[in-house]
Amino acid sequence: MRETQTVVSKPPPPCCNICQGKIGTVFVDGRMSQGSWADMCWNCFRQHGVGLGTGQGQKYRKPGAPERTRWSDQELHAVPTGHWVKVAG
Repeated sequence: MRETQTVVSKPPPPCCNICQGKIGTVFVDGRMSQGSWADMCWNCFRQHGVGLGTGQGQKYRKPGAPERTRWSDQELHAVPTGHWVKVAG
């Protein structure tokens, strides 16, 4: 049986720090190629982000959005209302 893990989550930004556009179902809290950090929509991350992982970026997905995660339904139930779940990085 798999050991229960802590789900990492955070509230989504009101908009992308780069294009000021609406965040869809995914955002990345990540480092950009020029060195600063931003909360980015997926499109801006693909253009300006340096990658996912420690020191690079973390990808978050809106709960209920279609994508497989490593978290069980029981673990996801513990995510605070309004927070999105870290799925990579």
